[in-house]
Amino acid sequence: MPSRPTLQASRSAAVASAMLSRLNRVVPLDLGAINIMAGLRAAFACALPVLLGELTGNDQLSWIAIAAFWGCLADTGGAWSDRLAAMGSFTAIATVGCFIGTLVDPHAGLAVAFTFVWCFLCSLARVYGNAASVVGLLLNSAILVTLGVPAAGLDEALRLGGLTIVGGLWAMLLALVLWRLQPYGPARKAVARCWLAAAEYAAALSQLHRGDAGDSAQWNDLASASRRATREAVESARDIVVATRRSRAGITAQGQRLLALLADADQVYAALIGLNELLEAASATATDSGVRRAVRVVLGRLAGRAEALAQTLQGETPRAQPELKPIVDKLRARITASSQPQNHAYTAELLHQVSRWIDAAFENLGKPQTRQTHLTSMVEQAVARRLRLSEIIGTLRANLHFGSVAFRHALRLAITAALAVLATRLFDIQRGYWISITAIVVLQPYMVETWRRTFDRIAGSVLGGLIAAWLMQLVQAPLQMALLIFPLSVFAFALRSVNYALFMLCMTPLVVLIAELFQTGGIGDAHLAGMRALDSILGGLLGLAASFLLWPSWETPQLPRQMADAVRAHRDYLLVVLGGKPDARDQDIGAARRQAGLGSNNAEASLQRVLSETRLLSGGAAEPALIILACLRRMAGAIVTLSLLPQFTAGAAPQPHFAAIRRWADEALSDLAQALERRQAPAALPAAPESLAAASGKVDTDLTQTAAEVIAWNELLRFRRQLEVLHEAAGRLADPQAVAATPVAQPSASA
Repeated sequence: MPSRPTLQASRSAAVASAMLSRLNRVVPLDLGAINIMAGLRAAFACALPVLLGELTGNDQLSWIAIAAFWGCLADTGGAWSDRLAAMGSFTAIATVGCFIGTLVDPHAGLAVAFTFVWCFLCSLARVYGNAASVVGLLLNSAILVTLGVPAAGLDEALRLGGLTIVGGLWAMLLALVLWRLQPYGPARKAVARCWLAAAEYAAALSQLHRGDAGDSAQWNDLASASRRATREAVESARDIVVATRRSRAGITAQGQRLLALLADADQVYAALIGLNELLEAASATATDSGVRRAVRVVLGRLAGRAEALAQTLQGETPRAQPELKPIVDKLRARITASSQPQNHAYTAELLHQVSRWIDAAFENLGKPQTRQTHLTSMVEQAVARRLRLSEIIGTLRANLHFGSVAFRHALRLAITAALAVLATRLFDIQRGYWISITAIVVLQPYMVETWRRTFDRIAGSVLGGLIAAWLMQLVQAPLQMALLIFPLSVFAFALRSVNYALFMLCMTPLVVLIAELFQTGGIGDAHLAGMRALDSILGGLLGLAASFLLWPSWETPQLPRQMADAVRAHRDYLLVVLGGKPDARDQDIGAARRQAGLGSNNAEASLQRVLSETRLLSGGAAEPALIILACLRRMAGAIVTLSLLPQFTAGAAPQPHFAAIRRWADEALSDLAQALERRQAPAALPAAPESLAAASGKVDTDLTQTAAEVIAWNELLRFRRQLEVLHEAAGRLADPQAVAATPVAQPSASA
């Protein structure tokens, strides 16, 4: 029996864990995103011009610090060429914008009109991706600040434009030439995150596989969270590897090594999904406890090996990890000698495959041997592909209508910014650009994102304003204020990706000090910080009002389409695996698996936004949608397991007895997708083929079947049960009135 001190320590640990979990939900922190080196570099970029300005008595050099500050924010990471494009385009366009903004500043009507046109065009840049979206927002901020700084005339316009280009070029010189972080650093970190995600998935499987039936919700959570995290890590790494390969001349050994390691991680990820299915099924039956322990030991060692790979990629020295093959061989022997070998018969085979892939990954750390997989093919095609002008124009033209979320958001933001500028002119608000910048920053394409960003912005700005007020009371000399800019810049940029509210908390006093040095030479007072906090509140309220009144984009109408796309992606994946494409290759199966994973991720992200919206509005019932997405994850697990069996691998001989199952699944899933998209109740499920209907008894009684054949029929039966639950949930989703009267159908652990 545990002692009292042990129980107290256990309770204390549980309380601390619960408090940390609640805190993370309110203020989510990504502590792994702390980047001290990036903070030091950005601090040097901002602090040096300010310090030079104070030493030479030229306060105007502080504008170089402001432009360099924006330039550092425009550095979104990734390949050198992508960073050059982002920072270079910001510098060039911001210079033009500051020049024009200074010329139109004395004329209120022209200033408002210019704000509208400029903000609309820059906001529409989000159709070209995240980096373009960040640059567009910074360009809008630069113009709003320019319009808030008293200046007029051609001389002032040339001066401000010149200072802007010097600041942007200084940030580029420092980040891309003088203080370059390792060129392959982002790609290595991205691939390392894939292996860390795989290690966490394997460790979670080891913890959950305890031999009892377990909690169905735990298996659901594992299938959703681990698969989503790993798929997102693989997709992010793929994009960064592509960008890095484009920026390097030819095929370098480092680039080939990272591509090989990424392909290995993707293969291990697929095998872990199959293991997830097999272990869940085994947990629901009586199993030899020694075999269970052996499986958990192998999974723990697997997680350790994957983590060691990630640590090596990150430049760390991991602890020595034993090879997997010897303990996998011992597991095989133990399974063969057990009283119920069929429960884990194929588990050892999959673990053996994983051990080979991890061993190959360790070899690729030295001499890369890239295998041709769907992921390597996609990377090579993306590297060779070049974006054409016609595609750029085509993307823009495709979004120039009210049906486009990006178009509505750009128009909403442009109107908001123009109104903010007009209000500051009418009411003669000093430093009114703090209101307008806050308003456009909190505005997001979807309502729920606007609410969250508004809270973070206001909370960070108010607390940051209090810190700025205290600092301005503490230091009076401009030189002391200039020296404070360095540590503030380090904190702000080092914490940039950790949490937005925390970033604003550090950035607010930094912006207040730089702005005062530029406008007043540092002769300000503590009331300025209070004004900054008040303006942030006003700007946040303006952004919220605009998101409600100007074509609000609610996620609820988008969810059915996202779920329909996910269902179709899973249908296509199953058809490829079951032989729908006789000439299918490994690349085709892998590409179909990727689309199914992305479909589930997109639908789950959409549902999360819907759940956040329904806290504010009386939305429809989300429970059927949760069931649908859980079923899709379970379906994907069954299909992945089938794809790993020898009779379904690419190049295997076609098996005609699965043709009827393929046609049945195609018809059922196609009808379900169409019903979800139209928000209608689906038609009755077509009758299952005789071979599938008789499979349950056949699996239990036919002793002539191999382990792979037994698993194949078991997975097809699991797929059928998930399809039935999904069909029932889709019917309730189409008729929300029936939700309260209908018992909740949960995908069980045995399903």
